[in-house]
Amino acid sequence: MTRRRLILSNLDGFLKYIEPDAVIPYLRAIPTYDETVQRLIPKLERIDQENQDEQTEDEQNEREMEKKKMILRSVPQLGTFAVLDILFTIYEHSSQGSSAEARHFVDSIFKLKSGEFLNHFKTAKGEQSIVVCDVDVLASDMMIHLGLDDLPIELRSVNYRFDRIANYSTRRTVLNSIDPCVQTENPIILRNYQEELCRLAIEGVNTIITAPTGTGKTVVATKIIKHHFEVEENKEQRFKALFMTPNTTILHQQADKLKYYLGHAYNIRICQGSDNTSVRGAVLSNDVIVATPQMIVNLCNEHDDELSEFSNEKFYLSTFTIIVFDECHSTVNNSPYANIMREYHNLKNMGTVPDGQHLPQIVGLTASLGVGKSKDKEVEHIANMCSTLDVNKISTVQEYKEDLRNFSPIIPEQIDFFPKSTDGTSRDFAVSVMKLMDKVFQLMYKAFTDVEELIKVSDGGKAELPQKDHTKFLNWLSVTKRNLAETNVRGDRNKINEAIQVLEHRILCYNSNFNPKTAWTYLEDNLRAGEVFFTKEMKETLQEFIPRLQKLSQNVLTENPMILKIESYIVENNQDNQNSRTIVFVQTRYEAITLKKILSENPNLQRLNIKTDRIFGLNRNTEGNEESTASRSEQLEKLAQFSNGTVRVLVSTSVAEEGLDVSACNLVIKYNYSTNEIAHVQRRGRGRASDSKSILITNDESLRKQEIANMEKEKLCEKAIQLAQENISEFQLLINRKSDEIWPRLQSERTEKIRIDRMLELKNSTYRIVCRKCDGLLCTSQDISSRQDNMFLVCNPEFWKIVVILPVQPNAYTRGSILHAAPNCGSPLGQLVVVPGCAEMPVLGAKNIVLIDEADGKRSIVNQWKEIRTKYFKPKRVTELEVAVMRDARLKKITFEVSGPDGRNEISYSKSTI
Repeated sequence: MTRRRLILSNLDGFLKYIEPDAVIPYLRAIPTYDETVQRLIPKLERIDQENQDEQTEDEQNEREMEKKKMILRSVPQLGTFAVLDILFTIYEHSSQGSSAEARHFVDSIFKLKSGEFLNHFKTAKGEQSIVVCDVDVLASDMMIHLGLDDLPIELRSVNYRFDRIANYSTRRTVLNSIDPCVQTENPIILRNYQEELCRLAIEGVNTIITAPTGTGKTVVATKIIKHHFEVEENKEQRFKALFMTPNTTILHQQADKLKYYLGHAYNIRICQGSDNTSVRGAVLSNDVIVATPQMIVNLCNEHDDELSEFSNEKFYLSTFTIIVFDECHSTVNNSPYANIMREYHNLKNMGTVPDGQHLPQIVGLTASLGVGKSKDKEVEHIANMCSTLDVNKISTVQEYKEDLRNFSPIIPEQIDFFPKSTDGTSRDFAVSVMKLMDKVFQLMYKAFTDVEELIKVSDGGKAELPQKDHTKFLNWLSVTKRNLAETNVRGDRNKINEAIQVLEHRILCYNSNFNPKTAWTYLEDNLRAGEVFFTKEMKETLQEFIPRLQKLSQNVLTENPMILKIESYIVENNQDNQNSRTIVFVQTRYEAITLKKILSENPNLQRLNIKTDRIFGLNRNTEGNEESTASRSEQLEKLAQFSNGTVRVLVSTSVAEEGLDVSACNLVIKYNYSTNEIAHVQRRGRGRASDSKSILITNDESLRKQEIANMEKEKLCEKAIQLAQENISEFQLLINRKSDEIWPRLQSERTEKIRIDRMLELKNSTYRIVCRKCDGLLCTSQDISSRQDNMFLVCNPEFWKIVVILPVQPNAYTRGSILHAAPNCGSPLGQLVVVPGCAEMPVLGAKNIVLIDEADGKRSIVNQWKEIRTKYFKPKRVTELEVAVMRDARLKKITFEVSGPDGRNEISYSKSTI
């Protein structure tokens, strides 16, 4: 039972027996609660001051009751064991003067026999009593008194685990001497170029540290944090560090490095969404927090969360005294990093930093700041990044470049281009697929009432239909699908969208990138997932081609030459170094799963005992595959196996391109995958060994050109940084000018938001929200409620009756995918998300819906809820009652049937919990 539910389930007893005058001194004596209690005391004193003229007993009781409630509301901020500590004070000091009755209440909560709570309390808190004494006390004198209840004044019995000694230096001494889990200090020994990189930050200056991948920027950051702590400790000032990484993949890796160097003296805690623990409590009770930026964004916005137990209690970024942004090039647009810096600039310009706090020092780490989107404005792009991070100076290696080159050798890059196959089984398979696509096109044409209706949505009939094996064809389909959604056309929308959905399958892509067998497996998996919703005509069309495609897929005599090239590189790499590692980057999860399977079954790699595994990001669904969501522990285990050599080849999506540090990795292959110059640097940088190579293998001419462009942009970025360093005065003036623009821009954003809100309130439009595939009604805009103005929840209990929940492996964010249960639809609608109140609520994906204005019937589509929120309607704030109603409606037994056009039952669903 959670601490919140424990209190709510026994609220009357807590309010009856809790004694504020006993609780506060007890909690205040435990320094881990100190910051929260210090904020709580003035609020309690204010209650006394506002009611000091009260005379009646009822008024005094009401005042005491208000104080008790305020103490209980602070429990989530105090941390995990605060409830136990409060129960302990009730056990020892009841406000009703009835110790026996109060103790019975506490024992009954845990279903204990009379008088057993104290033993339970000690066990639950894992008490490890130690005795602390002054240095001038003889050890023999201390030993005499050990085990006695009544210790002399110079000795103090301390519950080490939870009764933190207030003075920092004393606490560190105790930690060093008595904690068996803390290692001895590992000295931070920096190379010359690393010392140069950390100079500015050591002086307390905000800075961006930019150096090639693999040069030890994390160690540099660790040195900076340690120095910062020591300086603040010597001044007897508080200190707290936040170290952020853009994704969870390297969270533990970075935390392990910090613990290795700092764990002997400081408390380090990872905060991630799957913890289901109070981030606020973790922050307040630890010295170093390692987290993804979204966790901190959520924490800063917690006070505005209608469902949060911390509602109306603001968390300030200035709680931290130093913040490290790992991979700080991600501080752009509306990214989590950028939103954190918005919070920082608000504190800086509005003067709302709480008493006793100050703005944290900012340190950014990156291998490449990029060049931005505007040509010949690379220096301006870097200045923008600096101003956003409130940085005036960039830390680069200037004095010890030769030393840097010794530890960061130039990694050779090459491009292997393979023309697409025009003969053999792959060609025959492609021909059959294109014939199938022609038939599906005919079904789409027939679904329109006439050709004019088709012209309405297909770019006015102006553009010639692209070749079906070209990426431009997928773009044409996307445009047609979009136009269809926002246009009033005559025809069967469901059949039109069904045809587009089949045509969108990347069958030809997987045939050319892998082989017919892979393409067939992909097609078969997707058809099986949607066959229950297919129309009769589509089923017949598919059945006409399935036998032929299946037969061709079984006749693959030769492997794709690009796959053979990957095998060749891995074998060659092994011959040169039998401890080598290879990482292969691919674009999609399906490609990661497929390539891993192909390489795992390769006889040459099996003979050499080269094991392959794959990794991709969490919390999303792959393309219909049941292996879609690896648990975080499995992901970490795979990274550990790649590091120790159990796995020698790792196939990965972009999730591993930032920060993954495996010293033995010396071969990076990008398989039909190239994006921008920053990702180019990051992927190449996974090659950590001195003999590393980076290779793009592709059959796509546009990717080959992109890779060449990335190489040029990387050189432009290096040149821009060098130019900025050589003209430091001009560069700082440019940063200052950009910095002066930030606050007016933030004010303008705030003003614009107010204007939009007023405009939407005056507009007061109501929209029908329909499925983008079949046009079936899902709900209206009045059924949507917002949480923190960024999560938009369906709050109509009838919604459960028109959807089916497709379960996924539970994680911190989602419990399943939502499908439309209408006949022949089955379209994905969104996700089932976790919210406070033991509830799971439906969230519609903006790309899956169409808005129809009830006033004029105008159709509108968007890609993000942000666009709905700013152009169409402002959802009301969600309430706990709405969540409870939706939760209870879902828990009831629901049985429904969906009938087809001919009246026959096509889908039936009955389950106690959908």
